[in-house]
Amino acid sequence: MIQKIKRSSLTGFLRYWGILCFCVGGTLQGQNIVSPISFVPDNSVQVHNLALNRAAYHSSCSNFDYTAHLITDGNTDVQGDSKITVQYSDFPSGESPENLFDGSPNSKYLTFHSEGWIQYEFANGASYIIDRYVLTSANDDEKRDPKNWTFSGSNDGKNWTLLDTRSDIRFNKRKESLSFTAKNTNAYRMYRLDITDNRGDNRTQLSEIDLFEKNVSRIDRSVFSSKWESAGKEDQWVYIDLGTICRINKVKLFWGEEFARSYQIQFSTDKRNWRSLYSTNEGKGGIEEIKLTTATAKYVRLYMTGGISEHYSLAEMEVYGTGGVIPKQMAVPYMGKEGAYYLTGGNWKVQRASLVKLDGLEVSDPVFDDRDWIIATVPGTVLTSYLNIGAIPDPNFGDQQLQISDAFFTADFWYRTTFIVPNKYKEKRIWLNLNGINWKADVFVNGHRVGDIKGAFIRGKFDITPYVVSGEKACIAVYIHKNDTPGQITVQSLNSAGKNGGVLGADNPTIHASVGWDWLPTMRGRNIGIQDDVFISATNDVSLIDPFIISDLPLPDLFSADLTLRVELQNHSDRACKGKLMGIINPGNIRFSRSVSLNAFEHRDLVLDKNTLPQLCIENPDLWWPNGYGEQNMYSLELSFVANGGVSDKKTIPFGIREMSYDESDGVLKTYVNGTRIFFRGGNWGLSESMLRLDKEGYDVRVRLHKEENFNMIRNWVGMTGDEDFYRACDKYGVMVWDDFWLANPGDGPNPNDEKMFMKNAVDKIKHFRNHPSIALYCGRNEGNPPETLNKALREQTSLLDGTRLYIPHSATGTVSGFGPYSVQNPRHYFKIRTHRKLHSEMGMPNIPSIESMKKMLPEDKYWPVNDVWGLHDFCIHSAQGASGFMNAVNRYGKASDLQDFCKKAQMVNMENHKAMFESFVGAQSNGMLMWMSQSAWPSTVWQTYDYYLDQTAGYYGCKKALEPLHILWDSQLDKVKVANNTRQGYKNLIAEVLIYNMDGTLMLRDSVRLDSGSDTVTDCMSIVYPKKLSPVHFIKLELKDGNKIIADNFYWRGNKYQEYSDLSNMLPADLQYSLYREKSGGKVFLTVDIKNAGKNIALMTRLKVLRDRSKERVLPVYYSDNYFSLLPGETKQVILEFNAKDLQGENPVLGIEGWNIDYMEIVEF
Repeated sequence: MIQKIKRSSLTGFLRYWGILCFCVGGTLQGQNIVSPISFVPDNSVQVHNLALNRAAYHSSCSNFDYTAHLITDGNTDVQGDSKITVQYSDFPSGESPENLFDGSPNSKYLTFHSEGWIQYEFANGASYIIDRYVLTSANDDEKRDPKNWTFSGSNDGKNWTLLDTRSDIRFNKRKESLSFTAKNTNAYRMYRLDITDNRGDNRTQLSEIDLFEKNVSRIDRSVFSSKWESAGKEDQWVYIDLGTICRINKVKLFWGEEFARSYQIQFSTDKRNWRSLYSTNEGKGGIEEIKLTTATAKYVRLYMTGGISEHYSLAEMEVYGTGGVIPKQMAVPYMGKEGAYYLTGGNWKVQRASLVKLDGLEVSDPVFDDRDWIIATVPGTVLTSYLNIGAIPDPNFGDQQLQISDAFFTADFWYRTTFIVPNKYKEKRIWLNLNGINWKADVFVNGHRVGDIKGAFIRGKFDITPYVVSGEKACIAVYIHKNDTPGQITVQSLNSAGKNGGVLGADNPTIHASVGWDWLPTMRGRNIGIQDDVFISATNDVSLIDPFIISDLPLPDLFSADLTLRVELQNHSDRACKGKLMGIINPGNIRFSRSVSLNAFEHRDLVLDKNTLPQLCIENPDLWWPNGYGEQNMYSLELSFVANGGVSDKKTIPFGIREMSYDESDGVLKTYVNGTRIFFRGGNWGLSESMLRLDKEGYDVRVRLHKEENFNMIRNWVGMTGDEDFYRACDKYGVMVWDDFWLANPGDGPNPNDEKMFMKNAVDKIKHFRNHPSIALYCGRNEGNPPETLNKALREQTSLLDGTRLYIPHSATGTVSGFGPYSVQNPRHYFKIRTHRKLHSEMGMPNIPSIESMKKMLPEDKYWPVNDVWGLHDFCIHSAQGASGFMNAVNRYGKASDLQDFCKKAQMVNMENHKAMFESFVGAQSNGMLMWMSQSAWPSTVWQTYDYYLDQTAGYYGCKKALEPLHILWDSQLDKVKVANNTRQGYKNLIAEVLIYNMDGTLMLRDSVRLDSGSDTVTDCMSIVYPKKLSPVHFIKLELKDGNKIIADNFYWRGNKYQEYSDLSNMLPADLQYSLYREKSGGKVFLTVDIKNAGKNIALMTRLKVLRDRSKERVLPVYYSDNYFSLLPGETKQVILEFNAKDLQGENPVLGIEGWNIDYMEIVEF
């Protein structure tokens, strides 16, 4: 029971009394990611195709390419496809037969047989005289290589002509290509390689097959057929979501070769109840036009019950009528800081390159007609653009990723926009800037090719002065190249997550994670697009390039700092130039200037320090500290080059004054900031978001969630995040960055094919972000060493271009450690394995979200029991996350009966084990631990602390508690109480107290000891001696006091039989009272809640959540000072909540309260 209690209001706060009501929970609707596209009703009376570029869904598909999404793409031309057939389909995920013909030696086909045939049929019925074929060996184990085979041709698949026989063939090395001649003078539609034996293994593999006619390869990798094809001939359906209720009078079907004889056209307004408006048993195929009596519907379904073949094939489904919705671009270009003109939103369009017949010179002409292109989201990936206009289902929900064609998006695309060049750029040098594209791009402006970009993490900057005129219209066209080796789709299941990574790594730097990992599905198209800012800027003849400010402290003295400024100056003119480099540092209004002369076209590296400019010695600086150690003070340098009476170029550079230092003398990396050893605690950030959709606010929220969790480090895993806003948020919140380069575990992808491109991206990454005080170290490779050539280059460039941070080659060996574990263990295990003090780069476990988030990611019919859609969302039994072990841990609280029960018990597992995981490192006075993972890139069930929707789990608060700067903990392996002080302050004469309660709330033990706690120490306080007659499950409360003030506390549950907690289901309900105060300030809402346990029973795992009063949807994100907390009889806790007023969406806030033994109730605000 929860009751309101009376207390006086606090100064500056508004007072609100709660009203109690019971409520049935519901699912959260909407995303925390805002689309820049809005939809307006189409009020025209003209009949048009309502289905064009609207999301479509299917009952099944024959493969990952022929999905329902293609029946609304506007392409009615069905091309034939090449067909690849194999004798054995027992290949593992990611090693399919398609890999044999993808043009990459880094992928392969594998079968669990020592023999077997492979067959290739040309597209569109074509036939060729193949007189030579090439086989390429795979990446490992030569015993799997083919040894003996025959090569044959056929035109019907039944009668085969033998063209070549080979025996005892040996490949001398991995990925070696061998060419063989075929005695052939006839054209055949299909060719078969029949392997009769290999070199001694029970598995056979090849990486590539190529077929040649007179030295011309006849493997066409560009053929794309825009069609849906079903997986079988039984009843099948496709339906289209029109976006709103429309008036419909005609449907037009464009069939492929395999059409339906019997089908119905059905309408619905809710996807549940369908009514048939047309049916036939005499379908003709080809193009069928079906006129209907005008009716209204939001959804139109084609339901097929009989066909002419083993499949149904449909190229396009057009739905004619009136109504519908029209996507509109809300974002518009704007003038940003320092006169940069950001081309966000506006007139950007995107189109698949195969549908554009003209070249870049013509596409970039301002008069080019792009009306049939779709509205593009810029910044944004191609996939994001299609999602935002409603052309595809949301791939993050359920199994809807399987509704989207991979072949459609794994292709080249054109982006295009027009804009008016700002008048203020008149008589200046005008630059086009692209801060990030994926993967490669050719850039055109007003009918001219201005350059290219190679790699996903390098800035492109182009002088477009000769091609544009201030005040006039200009056009930019960007041709985005797909990855050379995009790899194959892997599909996770409840049984297995499949293979991590893949051949996409050969294209690094790229968004390697997009090929799929055990925490992210394969993203269609691999996140190609323009993912970062595009803007126009202007300078005079001299520009400033990548200024860098270095701070040096006379440690241990912190009362002064020497600054060094490094900056590149470029004179773009054919005339010499004299001018002044001028700077202003704030706070402090510290000004300096330096005369500079530059020859024509000269590039100058300029270094300034206190010896040349005494102003660069800063007295009593405001230092930047990591979270938990001090404030995150920031400075700014306004730097300009002035010549000929005007400013030629100007930049503002935020920076922090702090000094990094490192000690590896004993084989253990110890990191110091401003002379203080830092205990790193944080997590791995695998990707910003599945489709790279985070903006400034998105990064700010997520990094702040790390800060509030008492984290002070994020590992930018494999360098997958390269946005300025990410690093700025880390600076703001004191979260340091372990910054990887783009090399995954060697087993998760090959080395980069183009090391020169790799290093150009690496150099630009260092120069781009090196001013951020949050960057702590660079790392060459995840769980392996880079190739020696790259390792040497990375070490040299990090030293040359930065020189203030450590570079380590390997993320998990040497002076650091790693390699998991990644599945749930148990508290004693975590303490037992903590035998060294190395910074540990990866350790994690599944982390089930709240019931509300689970319902948001899963369709209702997949809630329970666990199933393959859970597997798609990373809950995989036999993979690294070990979902079976997590299920066992949940069932120790009593076997879960449904989704609600499972989620409730999962939070107990989350809390206990995440807290123990970090406390084991805290108690060992380690140099830190980074959990795997802390950032949720998509709706997942594993490796996170807040979920994709930004709701924190109990695991989040377990981490937050474990990582308090001053902390009292129970080492369950040794049964000892310890106090850890990870602050810069020492404490004297503290009291550590232990209290043990039975399950009925009876106090069974109280013990205490006095201690001193010095800075950067761990103190053993006492051993726990357990009294007799403890209940099967009992509770341990720890308190650390300074006098009578509690400065830290902790709470645990313990079973007489280790981790046997089923008796907790017998706990009696707790009796809570509350008072609530609300304040609104600066667009924020602050709730202060005092909750008292007024009964005799312990209140276990009390959870607060904020809802909107009418919709009952969650308000997210909310920052809680604590949550999932437990209260002893008579204990009171104050919790402060903060959220954005705009997230109420015009409704009033409701505070929900629930817990293990607390009936769910709501406090309604007026």
